Amino acid sequence: MQIILYDTEFTAWEGSQERNWSLHWEYKEIIQFSAKKLHLTAQNFDLIDEFHTFVKPIKNVQLSNYIMELTKINQDQIEQGLSAQQLFSEIHQFSENFEVPMYSWGNDLHVLEETAHIHNICLKHLNSCDLRPIFEQFSINTNVSSGQLFKNFDIDLSIQEHNALDDTLSLYESLKQLHKQNPKKLVTLFTDESP
Repeated sequence: MQIILYDTEFTAWEGSQERNWSLHWEYKEIIQFSAKKLHLTAQNFDLIDEFHTFVKPIKNVQLSNYIMELTKINQDQIEQGLSAQQLFSEIHQFSENFEVPMYSWGNDLHVLEETAHIHNICLKHLNSCDLRPIFEQFSINTNVSSGQLFKNFDIDLSIQEHNALDDTLSLYESLKQLHKQNPKKLVTLFTDESP
């Protein structure tokens, strides 16, 4: 079976998470997207393809100091990034017309949907699921960020937490460890969880 692991970073400000982006000018608009497409069987854990890009927001075009410090993403990177229309076109192609199910830590579907809504883009066929229940079936602590997940395993990674490229790497390396532990169980769980 094929799955996609992905992560997003999106516009944020000091205190926006605690406020749940409730101020009238606050939007969760994607500024970075990273994904890895995998082929999983009981015998194999294969990386098929990767996709990474920065994305230009339109509601708050200037990144806050808070999000730049948190993610290490800078203004030049997003200004050279894709438009939201280009992003979703690329995701559509990468996921083979939304046929390959997508998984993120906590399910970033709401961020994809908010960005799509801002840009009047329809996402009704995109399949996105929360990856955490898979790890919970292996008794892994899921009360951590995606960028900290790898610390549950004997993995040596030097990454920038809260950067989609590195957070996706943490998800990938951690999932690889579950496959080593019990590949048949992992494939069965993805088959059962798949939308």
